[in-house]
Amino acid sequence: MTKYVRFEVDGRAGYGIVEGNTIRELDKSYFEQFSVTSETFDLDKVRLLSPTEPSKIVCVGLTYASQAEESRMEFPAEPSLFVKRSTAVIGPGEPVVYPDMPERVEFGAELAVVIGKTAHNIEPEDADEYIFGYTCLTDLSPHDLGHEEPTAKSIDTTRPVGPWIVDNVDDPNRLDIDSTVNEEARQHVNTDQLSFDVQHLVSLASKMTTLNAGDVIAIGAPPGAGPVEPGDVMEVRIQNVGCLKNPVKR
Repeated sequence: MTKYVRFEVDGRAGYGIVEGNTIRELDKSYFEQFSVTSETFDLDKVRLLSPTEPSKIVCVGLTYASQAEESRMEFPAEPSLFVKRSTAVIGPGEPVVYPDMPERVEFGAELAVVIGKTAHNIEPEDADEYIFGYTCLTDLSPHDLGHEEPTAKSIDTTRPVGPWIVDNVDDPNRLDIDSTVNEEARQHVNTDQLSFDVQHLVSLASKMTTLNAGDVIAIGAPPGAGPVEPGDVMEVRIQNVGCLKNPVKR
């Protein structure tokens, strides 16, 4: 398993591979043919950035049947998909700017699939060939606007991603996902409870829009999402993937 990171050091951005507490710098993006350079950095002495700069995020609504029950919504025969703007993406540790709107704002934890090469109209059995890896994603959305209002889900800074991308996850359909707010447990689920497996969701996304290298598919938040306020700290932990932590500010 390899951890790929994008980081900032000495006023510049770089790409690297994490080995223990050390980052080995790459000569170019890991979405290209790269080589490992001789440059190394202490992981604790750089600023980690979002590990991808997607052209878009494809978001999936209601992938967990229990989430539909919690929302008192009819579970769809196929998941709803919508595209979110890339300006919503920030990296680990960066503050989420609390949206200026009257609706309650809720936090959710999601597994995110990162695409490795152009994918269009692919089938589920071919999806793994197009997946670069997996990362953690935080969903911060106005609660009352619901899934039918995708514009409300494109507010800047409301999709933290990171801290890195992990490849070679044994089975993305059997991962524990946990979230906390101010260290208080909010969500716990395993992706074996998904009604549509990861490969199916990647296929559906590719049939809705062409996916580019670095694009992200957010597979949906499990039940248990709750409100957050300025001053809170949100944390997402995904088994074999990582831990993403971000504060909320006004």
